[in-house]
This record gives sequence, structure tokens and C-alpha cells, in this order.
Amino acid sequence: MRVFIHPVPPDSKYRIFSLPDATGEDSLSAFFEEQCSKNALMRQKAYAITALLKRLASGLIRHDKEVVREIKLKKSDPGPKIFELKRNPLRVLFFYQPEGLIVCTNGCYKDSPKTPQECIAAAVSRRDAYLGGLSERSLEYVVVEVKQDG
Repeated sequence: MRVFIHPVPPDSKYRIFSLPDATGEDSLSAFFEEQCSKNALMRQKAYAITALLKRLASGLIRHDKEVVREIKLKKSDPGPKIFELKRNPLRVLFFYQPEGLIVCTNGCYKDSPKTPQECIAAAVSRRDAYLGGLSERSLEYVVVEVKQDG
């Protein structure tokens, strides 16, 4: 499994990784590119949630229900907790790992009061695949290049 390493400010408390989508591509970059291609408003919201993610990595955002919320999973779920970073109507789902990692599983567009179950299921599945790859030492790390607008 490929794991994508995203750039963060040098003084960040956390590093940001993202996991592949169903096609094997970087799920976080694909989500942002999809939102940016819709219209100017969605592009603005995608940039805003990207900025929030970098602030989270810097340790500048505390967990409050307005910005970061824990996703309630089954009590029998053994894995790390999954959280959502919120910037209406966009969500980025992620979990923490030791040694200062934020691992982003996927993004979703939320048009109802609840986060879509398929979005949560994808996050759990990708988290579990990552943890399996981690224990098997079969992860391949890829550095994401920063794209310049212009």
C-alpha cells in the first residue's frame, strides 16, 4: 500500500499522511482537486479545509465539535479512533498514530446532518488496511509535490 506524505510547516507538531483511494491514488489530493474543479465557492472551501488541516498539524486546533469531531464507531472496533475535520460542507476523516502522525483516510461532501455511512466505512476500511500494511512492513511512502497555482 502506498502512503502519501503531505508537506506541513517546519515547526508542525504532526506530519500529515494520506491513504490511497479505490484507484490507488492519493485520496486527499484527489478530494481537494475534485472540490476545486466544481466552482469558485467549492475551491474556496477546499482551500479553507486545507488550511485547517495544516493548523491541526501545527497543534493550533483543539478538538471541539465546531471543527474536529470524533466519529462514533461500534464499541467493538479495535482500531484508533477516527475523527472528522469540518468545514461545511466538506469533511476530511483521519486518525492519529504515534510519533506525531495524522493519517487522512478520505474526504467527503456532507449534504445532510449526518456524515454519510459510506464515507465512514471507507475511512474504517482504509485505516485497517494501513494498520495491516504497517504490521506487515509493506507500506511504500510517496512524497506529495506542492502544486503551484497559476
